[in-house]
Amino acid sequence: MRVDVTVSHGDWFNSWGSWGRPSVERILDQVQQAGITRVPWRTMFGARAQYHSKLEDVYWGSENGTGIDRPGNEGSARRAYDLRQWDPLRDAVDIGRQRGLKIGAWFPLFEESHFQLDVSRLARTNPDCWAQTREGKARRSKLSFAHPAVRAHKLAMIREQLAYDPDFVMLDFYRETQEWEFRHLPSVEVDPSGVSVYGYEPMMREAFRNRHGADPMNLRNDDPVWVDFRVSQITDFMREAAALVHGAGKKLSVRVRSLKSMALPMPWWEAERYPTDSRRGSFVDWAEWARLGLVDDVVLFMDNWDLFDIDAPRVWREALDARERMQGHGDLTIGMFVFDMHARPAHEAAVWIEALADGAKRGGAKGICLLESNNVHAWGAGIGGGGRKEIGLWSTLKRIAAPDWAGVHI
Repeated sequence: MRVDVTVSHGDWFNSWGSWGRPSVERILDQVQQAGITRVPWRTMFGARAQYHSKLEDVYWGSENGTGIDRPGNEGSARRAYDLRQWDPLRDAVDIGRQRGLKIGAWFPLFEESHFQLDVSRLARTNPDCWAQTREGKARRSKLSFAHPAVRAHKLAMIREQLAYDPDFVMLDFYRETQEWEFRHLPSVEVDPSGVSVYGYEPMMREAFRNRHGADPMNLRNDDPVWVDFRVSQITDFMREAAALVHGAGKKLSVRVRSLKSMALPMPWWEAERYPTDSRRGSFVDWAEWARLGLVDDVVLFMDNWDLFDIDAPRVWREALDARERMQGHGDLTIGMFVFDMHARPAHEAAVWIEALADGAKRGGAKGICLLESNNVHAWGAGIGGGGRKEIGLWSTLKRIAAPDWAGVHI
């Protein structure tokens, strides 16, 4: 079974303190030794680029001593993180190719901030692009895909990242809301029907009036025509993004939330007080994208925080539901976070993650994708710990990724 691990270099830097090209070699050596062949490599950390972008500001933790992260968000390590003189994406693609790994450009294009005190350059300098509620409250960290400037900027960033010649692109529509923003912005993300409260910015309303001859202000927020229209704005963007990525000869993945209604337990979705789903809560209909052939791989994340928040039967049911919605088009990958919130021993995590992979396999998923891969290493395996013996989860991933792995056979 295929095992993907995402890499956010800043997180590994916080854990290891290593820097420059040797740090990329160290990460990818560990990945390769575990039999993993695909690595989505993070290109944007909320408000800042993790490569030498010309379109967005490059990550520099101190920024003249002011800092951009909220107090307590790994402050000292973040302040030491400075990418102005070194481009990790360039080295990741180069070193990955030398090792026979597929390195993807993982672009979280749905967030303009990440528990940070600042937002992206695009959002900061274009308040007319901010999404708005019916009451006219704007959110600077959420942009309207009905605005041509937003679509053009996001496509230009994809083009900029494609210039690095990654093996694939993963567009992230999962990360979206940030609790830090809700301290001074609308504190509710969805209404009681589970539909996003956003989409009332002038550009969106004008586009709806031009197509339907009505003002959405006169409709219920959950009116099916109004919901479908807001969904169509993201789908139209995906048509352009797919043409761009596929035109470059690359595969396109998307990281998404479930289309099954649920109350999400994630800390940064605390503002979602009502059950919702990817389509109603984010206007992201990834099943349609798959059916239309726009995406090659749907990476469906399970909304777990701690690894043990989910179990194999739930993974199996989610995978079955997703495959049915996709109607046989594209690959399905089940994603999950690898956090240890309760200091469980590594052997318990090893048994659990193999069972989760088995659930994904039984449900028809082609593979699993692990977020926060530095935790795969850190779980029971500090640097130099264990008498140079690997006591984390890499050996478990190697077993799952082996061609002859047949599951757990529960």
